Amino acid sequence: MRIAPRHFVLLLCAAALLSLGACHERGGFQNFDTGNQVTPLQLPFSNLPTPMIGSQVNIAISATGGQQPYTFELVQGGTSTLDPALQVLPTGFIFGTASQPRNYKPIIRVTDNLGTTAQQQFNFAVA
Repeated sequence: MRIAPRHFVLLLCAAALLSLGACHERGGFQNFDTGNQVTPLQLPFSNLPTPMIGSQVNIAISATGGQQPYTFELVQGGTSTLDPALQVLPTGFIFGTASQPRNYKPIIRVTDNLGTTAQQQFNFAVA
């Protein structure tokens, strides 16, 4: 079976459209931006507010990029430290009642909907 040149061009254009391209009138195709690109996942800030001892803590941690929803967690061990009465919730909040005055350096990891991870060490003090 032989395909006529104009049918071949139509087949090429159809294949190009299926692969998110745009057809030229002469049979070629060109890719175009669909606007669905994912920017790199990151935790952009490293300094957190300073709560007073005995105060209720409810600090939001923000992430950018990646694909929502995000899940947050405290990285355990190494140089990662956090007041033992506080916890990092999966929703991105540091929550609890500040109990021990000192400087902490928690490392927080965020995981996006695609399974991509990023982590950041934060400066955090309880006064």
